[in-house]
Amino acid sequence: MQNYEKKNAEIREAYLKAKKGDPAKFEDRLNLSWSNWGFGMESLANSAKRLEKAGIAYIELHGNHYGPDLGYKPNDVMQILHDHNLRVGGICGMFSADNDLSGNTGRARQAAIDYIRRELDFAQAVGAGYMLVVPGAVGRPDKYDDMELDRSVESLRIVADDFEAANVKAAIEPIRSAE
Repeated sequence: MQNYEKKNAEIREAYLKAKKGDPAKFEDRLNLSWSNWGFGMESLANSAKRLEKAGIAYIELHGNHYGPDLGYKPNDVMQILHDHNLRVGGICGMFSADNDLSGNTGRARQAAIDYIRRELDFAQAVGAGYMLVVPGAVGRPDKYDDMELDRSVESLRIVADDFEAANVKAAIEPIRSAE
């Protein structure tokens, strides 16, 4: 038996013991979600069909509102999700060097703030509970300087009331180890 198999068996045994000891704790199922940005260029309708077939009840939507004219339309999304018995868990924020909360230019930080506000409007319209937010741009391996965290915090403070007004949680997802 390999080590991972031994560990899996230990976990299974502990789970079954806990379930037997207090079955009421295990009556509610986990609400699993899947982020559709990982499906690439597949249409939302096809992704929803795939998730429904897999028995997944929630979807994390790709935060694709890169500008005021781009991205999912709430009514279209809600119809597709209704057709496939899905609900929105959250929004996967997409942050690059162009819209970086910790960016060393005001233009990049303002773009991040504007992007978050567009996504929050959408999140509220589709009933998302959270939005993933990264402190710095995804894919940027090196820091700009030692002020990144301060700029990221300052940028998020600007939109904190917007998150609260939309009733959407900011789920901070550090990408680089320095974050």
